[in-house]
Amino acid sequence: MNVEEALKEAMSAHVADVRAPAMLGREVRRRGRAHLVRFRVAGAAALTVAVAAAFPAYTALTSGSAAGPATGGPPAVQVTPSGDPSESGPDRVEVATPPPAEESPAPGEVKLPQDLGDLGDGRAFGGIRVGYLPDGLIWGKWSGKNGFGTTSYTTTYVTPEQAPGEYSVQIVVFEKGAAKRMKTLLAAYRKDERAEKVSVRGADGVIASLGEGAEVADTGTPTILWTLGSGAAVEVMMSPAMAERIGPEGARHELKAIAGGVRATR
Repeated sequence: MNVEEALKEAMSAHVADVRAPAMLGREVRRRGRAHLVRFRVAGAAALTVAVAAAFPAYTALTSGSAAGPATGGPPAVQVTPSGDPSESGPDRVEVATPPPAEESPAPGEVKLPQDLGDLGDGRAFGGIRVGYLPDGLIWGKWSGKNGFGTTSYTTTYVTPEQAPGEYSVQIVVFEKGAAKRMKTLLAAYRKDERAEKVSVRGADGVIASLGEGAEVADTGTPTILWTLGSGAAVEVMMSPAMAERIGPEGARHELKAIAGGVRATR
């Protein structure tokens, strides 16, 4: 059994249909989580997964395989279910056993999943077309599916100097059951006084900072969520690092601009 299979098995034993916290603990913060790709799985109880020294979250949470750069010390896994019903995802996960020698990446090499294949400029995926991105951002050259619940699709947009596994903007498309769950969350977010109700091309949406359990928080990941006429839900996340750089009003403006440029393609 390889690393990906072992971790998936460990996770499924604890958290079948579970969504995990987006950002985890002080150690995660110390290791620069503010720009790491996010994943989460859907469900009723939260999963706590420790920061990886060796592998990013997409190793376990997408159907593709991936490996991140080692930062020293042997990898280890910590899978701890909690009772939090919220939904969110880890920045990185630890792996219980190192991969066999033949699967180990070369020093500095990062293998990113290509679940949706070659997306060209990265603007079309998961049944949407992204019409606007902030200046300087390009496709992150990877894609994942089912990491935010079954029938979900995601990719990122980065600055050219960002390392693999980091993001400036991450977009997730939810369809079918995944979209239904997100619509429930959307309704809950819109009732929170700390969230801002918005309209995206006539559809109800919300802008909020989401915390460790995907709850609306005073600080967290700036996010806009809305629904498309096709029945899908779309979530755009801006890395806290980028949001800090451009300021709260800049982040709000860019999130609305990105959302306004998204079109359904099916």
